[in-house]
Amino acid sequence: MIESNILDFFAKYVTLDAESISSFLAVFHKINLEKNDYLLTEGQVAEGIYMITKGCTKGFYEKDGKEIIVGFGFENDIITSYYSFISRKPSFENIQALEDTELWGIKYEDVQILYEKHHHISELGRKLAEKYYLEMAERSIILQNWTAKERYNYFFKTKPQALQRISLKQIASYLAITPEHLSRIRAEKDIS
Repeated sequence: MIESNILDFFAKYVTLDAESISSFLAVFHKINLEKNDYLLTEGQVAEGIYMITKGCTKGFYEKDGKEIIVGFGFENDIITSYYSFISRKPSFENIQALEDTELWGIKYEDVQILYEKHHHISELGRKLAEKYYLEMAERSIILQNWTAKERYNYFFKTKPQALQRISLKQIASYLAITPEHLSRIRAEKDIS
C-alpha cells in the first residue's frame, strides 16, 4: 500500500476527495532500487513520475567524459526527466540511485487518465509542475548570477542532508565548480 506520507505530501497542494484518492492509489506502484541502479538512462523515454520515500538519487548527463549533475532527489521529492516525461521524447539525462532507494511511481498514461477524470488531480499536477519550474528557474538564476561561495552556502542551507549523503565531487558538479574550488570554499568556511 502506498505510504501515507505521500498522501500527506500531496495534501500540501490540494485536497483530494475520496474518489480521487482511490483512483490515485490504484495506479501507484512501488519500485526499489539498489545503490547505483538506474531508474532512467539517457535515450529512454521517461515512462513514469516518482516520489522518493527512502534514499536519494542523482540526475545527470555526460559531456566530454565528465558527469554533469543537474539534480538530486531526497525523501519526499518528485523525480523524473520532466522533458522526456512531458514531451514523450528520449531523455537527455540519467537518474541513478546513490543509496538503496524506495520510490512510488505512476505511469504517464495513468497520469493522463487521472487528469481527465479528476479535477483535483489535474490541479495537483499543475501545482507540482509550477513547483518544478520555479526550482529550475531559481537554479538557472543562481548558476548564472551567484558566486561559487554563494551557491555553496545556499546549497548547504537548503539541502543540509546532502553533505552527509553525497560526495563532494558530486556536489561540486551540481554547483558547476571544480572539486578543488569547493575544497577551498569549505576550508574558508571552517576557518570563519
